[in-house]
Amino acid sequence: SDACHAKFAHDYARTSVACQVMNTEYFLYKFYIIMSKSKSDLQNLIQWIEDNGGQFNAKIDIKEQVPWNRTITVQEDISKYTKIIKIPKKICLGHNQNDIDVCMSLLKELSLGTESFYHPYLKFMPKEETLSSFPLYKYKQHEYEIIKDICNDMYVELVKQQKLLNILYFDHIAECTDIPKEFRTIEYARYATVLLYSRSW
Repeated sequence: SDACHAKFAHDYARTSVACQVMNTEYFLYKFYIIMSKSKSDLQNLIQWIEDNGGQFNAKIDIKEQVPWNRTITVQEDISKYTKIIKIPKKICLGHNQNDIDVCMSLLKELSLGTESFYHPYLKFMPKEETLSSFPLYKYKQHEYEIIKDICNDMYVELVKQQKLLNILYFDHIAECTDIPKEFRTIEYARYATVLLYSRSW
């Protein structure tokens, strides 16, 4: 109906981050989420990266202007081609893995909690509530056709994500013995899928 289309059009206008996951606005959002964590968590993450061969240029300065507003600046001019940050491949979760394997790795490491090698990094993963505006959370499958009439690109992306979610859950997670049962749910499968496509991992 026209009312339904109007509602979805209104939702679409309000959720530009969800419609264009890879645009600049989302990366600013991701940066905000990361930098809004506690300073000690951030220091632990940096220490973990350095302990594993990573580097942070000494000229980088992380400042907290006001609560929930931190910035990365440099203390002096940096010449062209100067290395700012180095992240070794060995600490890149999911490096050289396909999408399904990345999601499986995410769930396995998340299930390990503080025992995970990646724990300092995983603490910076956004929680489900901060991802609620993403289409895979926001819309039900019976609503997809209405979305198609409003934003075909969003529809195509959403169908792709739903397909991966179905394969992930029904063909991989449900019978995986390497992941604890409480993490082998459709909810965790959706969470891992959204983390993947939001590039939050």
